[in-house]
Amino acid sequence: MPLYSRESKPHGAASDLALRYRDRVRQFEDEIDPLGRGLIATRVYRDQPGLPLVVKRAEIIAQCFEKIEPVILDEERIVGFGYRRFRVHEGVSDADAWRNQVMHPERRGWREDWPIPAAAREELRWWREQAPRPAAVNPARARHGWLGKYGIAHPYGGTNGHTLPDHGILLDAGIAELRHRIAARMATASAADERDELRAMGRCLEGLARHCEICARSAREKATATDEPVLRSRLETTAANCEAIATARPATFAQALQLLYFSHCADQLDTVGDATSFGRVDQILAPFYDADLAAGRLTPDDAFDLICHFLIKAWGAQTSANMTVGGVTPDGRDATNDLSYLFIEALGATAAVCDMSVRLHAGTPEAFRRATAAVVRLGLGRPSLYNDDITIEAIARTGIAIEDARDYAPLGCVEVMIPGRTAGRTMCMGLNAPKVLELVVNAGRCLVTGDTVWTDVPDSFDSFEALRAEYRRRVRSIIAAGVEIIREDERLEPLQFPRPWLTLLSRGGIEQARDLTAGQPKYDPVGVTLDGVADIANSLYALRRLVFEEQSVSLSELRGILQQDWEGREDLRQAVIHRFPRYGQDDAAINALAREEAEFFADCFAPHKTAYGGPFWPMIFGVATSMIAGSQPKTGATPSGRRRGESLSMSLQPSPAGPQGCVTALMRSIASIDFRRFPGGVSNVQELDPSLFDGEAGLDRLGGLIRAFFNMGGMELSLNFLSEERLREAQADPERFRYMMVRLFGLSAQFVNLSPAVQHSVFERVRAAAQRR
Repeated sequence: MPLYSRESKPHGAASDLALRYRDRVRQFEDEIDPLGRGLIATRVYRDQPGLPLVVKRAEIIAQCFEKIEPVILDEERIVGFGYRRFRVHEGVSDADAWRNQVMHPERRGWREDWPIPAAAREELRWWREQAPRPAAVNPARARHGWLGKYGIAHPYGGTNGHTLPDHGILLDAGIAELRHRIAARMATASAADERDELRAMGRCLEGLARHCEICARSAREKATATDEPVLRSRLETTAANCEAIATARPATFAQALQLLYFSHCADQLDTVGDATSFGRVDQILAPFYDADLAAGRLTPDDAFDLICHFLIKAWGAQTSANMTVGGVTPDGRDATNDLSYLFIEALGATAAVCDMSVRLHAGTPEAFRRATAAVVRLGLGRPSLYNDDITIEAIARTGIAIEDARDYAPLGCVEVMIPGRTAGRTMCMGLNAPKVLELVVNAGRCLVTGDTVWTDVPDSFDSFEALRAEYRRRVRSIIAAGVEIIREDERLEPLQFPRPWLTLLSRGGIEQARDLTAGQPKYDPVGVTLDGVADIANSLYALRRLVFEEQSVSLSELRGILQQDWEGREDLRQAVIHRFPRYGQDDAAINALAREEAEFFADCFAPHKTAYGGPFWPMIFGVATSMIAGSQPKTGATPSGRRRGESLSMSLQPSPAGPQGCVTALMRSIASIDFRRFPGGVSNVQELDPSLFDGEAGLDRLGGLIRAFFNMGGMELSLNFLSEERLREAQADPERFRYMMVRLFGLSAQFVNLSPAVQHSVFERVRAAAQRR
């Protein structure tokens, strides 16, 4: 139903005022001091100990809205809190780590080295004396502490920082109507916990309504102070919009965008991580846009400018605020609309590198595919591309109604959930498969510490299949232990951090008056991750060839070689790396091992249920920064030729060591896995040589590559277009390249702000990609 023709000129350029606003946001001129939220949380917990916990959580949100003054810049069209893109992953903007900690002391505890004023430091010291958080004393985690100690797995079962509320609930009803519904439900609530939950949701809305009024006043004051007529008019409109949505449902597209951002702010105030997500923005906002266009209140050009401002605001505030466009409707029709184009074009026009995801399917219009490919080619590492035809089937296979499966959205990095119908528990296992194989090959002994982790691993095996069976037996036992931890985390979470705002924006939240963390959502999947596929496939293949087929070394001899970190056997190591096929070269034997072990991981969760009776959703996803700082140094030498401390392959990436297959071979290797077994999502970040995709022919080539990969059964694709020369220039002149973004995993980050170790990993990936033609 496009209301303007896509044959018209695309909106390729952002306005001068939008770019001026972007440049000010890049300097953090709209930043809100994170200490304000931290002090409010401290005072609520300290001074109101008798409040029900869920009401305490709501009180923090409400008081932040009521007491923290917004910073409004002259050029802004969408206003609200702008917290700096703080560090949540080691090695990424490390200097900002304290901001996240200070903002959420009830979750992060106390640090003496926070760079904050003395009076605030004294007040926040109160947290030193508080009891340990319930999750910290999860008995299952204590019982299975060896999983993390040796870098085997990192199970976790909380909603944590990855959220996907249904913001449409707020936009469709408005603040006042939701407060009315809560009051009506309160009249029938008999249980104390129901009344507490309703009281908490109502308090959040009360604070938000007051914040709308505060922003209206501030915008009006800003309008009065500016000398530029255009800015004055815009600020007066913004003030009127904020005033209107305090008491009524949004009546215009601009008001809907503004309320969407305010809703996002509420989620940020209650979420310690960096992945509070927007969901399907083109679908949520379409009714407001269509009505404005039909009434003559809005033009596509003005909508484009508003979206540019919205993206800049969202970029400045967080690192992984995922927003989704495209796909299909719940009844299966193509969902592409005007806003799908406007959002993707605004991403390219502003270079405000938000987490944007584009859903593609067999019926996606060719014009939208090409518009998407054009932005992908810009080298922003965004958007991520999702194959509806695979993802929807993967979700529906787990018992999700087909209309809900069709309404999925990525959240955070690349994880998949359903807005307002799932709790957002994801990335909850982190299995380091090469470490498990290391322990099996070495008779249960850790190569890094020398500790014996398992005492009953056989010293030798009669066949490769016997060794593989032992590896799989250990994976099953690790997953069973991880499930214990996850289920107990789920049980403990509502006792520690209930989530009233997420509950409000969960379908049935008001009606059920039960917290989202306590099993309220319609579905309760938990996403569980397998890290790198390439290392386990390459290592199993090398073991089979060296020990059991060629018999060039015995298992005992190979064990000794690995214990010596390949020292003295460089000839053999080079033979493994360069003579044997590797994952990513489209070798049938390697592809089979990758497929079988990935799908075996998925099979392991079939017997298990979450704490609230839901399925586990397998994923393939490794967090590069966590691997570099955590599992990588804890993993010894591998049969694939990797030395201790060298890079582990991440997610679906090939190992950076050794020959690389061409781009087509790589995509075929990846697509050999049946991704319908991975409803929780996969991370498939690949580096491509930008010279292969220059000009119109290059854009055609890129579009063809995306289509071919998805036709082969690929699920997700994210691309970096980087060269080693450009990265070297950035290292030499960081100020000039201050805003050059690279896609690490789900996270995009400024290259110059990465730690040396993370920069090194990017160089490795780019050098490997340069070999692919």
